[in-house]
Amino acid sequence: MKGYPSKREIQDVCLYPNGAKRPSLVIVSGAKHDEPEMVHDMNLWMKKGKGRVRKVILMIWIMLPGGIMGGRIEVYDYDPEHKNGALAQELVCNTHMRTRAKL
Repeated sequence: MKGYPSKREIQDVCLYPNGAKRPSLVIVSGAKHDEPEMVHDMNLWMKKGKGRVRKVILMIWIMLPGGIMGGRIEVYDYDPEHKNGALAQELVCNTHMRTRAKL
């Protein structure tokens, strides 16, 4: 996250409107143990974006026993009515997917 004190080394996807200095949509993906840093980065995008960053999508993944990949997707919308640019959170998906275990 250029110019922001991100705790994560690798950022994910940012979509910029033509000519914009800030993205309007940010997608952050990581493992469950990265969740605190992901939430920290999401809050930075929302607060520092001052309304230009309209949505942040968090994709949080976990490997479950038996080679099952689980995860959830949360969508956060910028809310200018809140004193800190608070977020409206919506749980979009909470699922488990079967994967092949490596031998």
